[in-house]
Amino acid sequence: MVKRTILMIARITLAGILIILGVVGLIAPIMPGWIFIVPGVGLLYREIAFVSRAIKRRIGIMFRRVQSNEP
Repeated sequence: MVKRTILMIARITLAGILIILGVVGLIAPIMPGWIFIVPGVGLLYREIAFVSRAIKRRIGIMFRRVQSNEP
């Protein structure tokens, strides 16, 4: 139980750091931000239900657009 809690806190912390680096990368022309944002959101996907639902909803919308050939 304690090991799982520590692992969850570590994942959320690492995801937060990656997302912050990604936002800085979007602003600064030195590094691309999406390289950090995608893994950060991927880590949050497993730990936070809100992120999981939002990603599933967004993927569903994109999938329906591809099937109906909408822009």
